[in-house]
Amino acid sequence: MKSHQEQVTLHAMLLLLLLLSSACGISRGVWVPCEGQARPLSSRETIEALIDNAVDLEIDTLFVQVYRRDRAWFASALTDNTPYSEVLEQDGVDPLAYLLKAAHGKKIKVHAWFNVFNFGNNPESNFLVKHGDRFLLRDRFENTTADYLSGEVETPDGRFQIDAPGLWIDPGQPEVQDYLFDLATGLVSRYPTLDGLHLDFIRYPYVLPFLPLSSFTVGNEFGHNPESLARYHEEEGKKWDQWKREQVTAFVKKVKGYLEKDHPRIQLSAAVISWPDRAYLTAHQDWRTWIEKNWVDFVVLMNYSRDRTLFHHVSRQASVYPEEKVRIGIGLYALKDNPDLFVAEINDVRKMKVGGYVLFSYDDLYDDPSIRETLKTSSE
Repeated sequence: MKSHQEQVTLHAMLLLLLLLSSACGISRGVWVPCEGQARPLSSRETIEALIDNAVDLEIDTLFVQVYRRDRAWFASALTDNTPYSEVLEQDGVDPLAYLLKAAHGKKIKVHAWFNVFNFGNNPESNFLVKHGDRFLLRDRFENTTADYLSGEVETPDGRFQIDAPGLWIDPGQPEVQDYLFDLATGLVSRYPTLDGLHLDFIRYPYVLPFLPLSSFTVGNEFGHNPESLARYHEEEGKKWDQWKREQVTAFVKKVKGYLEKDHPRIQLSAAVISWPDRAYLTAHQDWRTWIEKNWVDFVVLMNYSRDRTLFHHVSRQASVYPEEKVRIGIGLYALKDNPDLFVAEINDVRKMKVGGYVLFSYDDLYDDPSIRETLKTSSE
């Protein structure tokens, strides 16, 4: 029979263990679109609401979109920063600087979400207006990604759709890489208190049905810009697929090198296609090597699935890497009508050796009391 003092000591130890377990729990993040329903960087009020919601939902990391469609929600002289200047004029604050100060005051991390090789549907992009369609990616039949915006494209090999419609620009051209590198590093230089830089669309697009290998004699794929083909042919012995893969990886490595030299505290991460073989073969996104070579601090698998078994298998295959190197993206937008599945996927991630999960997206949380309550209950 334990004495009263022993029981008190035991209870105290158990409480300490629970507190330690909570403190060492996995990261809970959310992607925050800049142009969705919530428009969180559009005013002081929406920024403060974002922080309040993050605190209420015990979210510790915000992946806040600050560059999309070649438009910036931060101070920049390189591109259209109208969204930034509108808030500065309206409320007298730099929206990203204001968010960083408010979030850090609540111990919340902020990673700047940066769309890389996809300009969305913005033909008025400063870069495209200046250069025309020279840098838009072309398929093997000379169609640009602009031709795919309206849906299917008819080619001699059949009808194709692009996996993510948008004005994709060519990673194989140095001018493209230089422009985006200057934007990304300018962002980090101006906002050195960022916790991370988060790269999205850091890949080539692919067509559906997708082409597994460019050695196939039928199908379709992107990257057939004359300048890129010329650069490829100058490198004798290179395989086309591997050359394109290296163009994407080169950007990742260059940004990581800059951060390690000038801002070693700031992490580099990437949102990646969750099926690693498809990412490697069709999108030329070699995120497994990025992890192994420490060219990124972590990746977030965009594992948006309503199939619980598939979700489990896709997430589990990434758990072979150190847990701090992988987080799982959960497609909340597809699960709002099935809260039990939403909770099941969260619990599935908790049982794996990964660094946490990231919800897509804030738009589905900020004004939906039901799903907010589900998320809060899932953390208990």
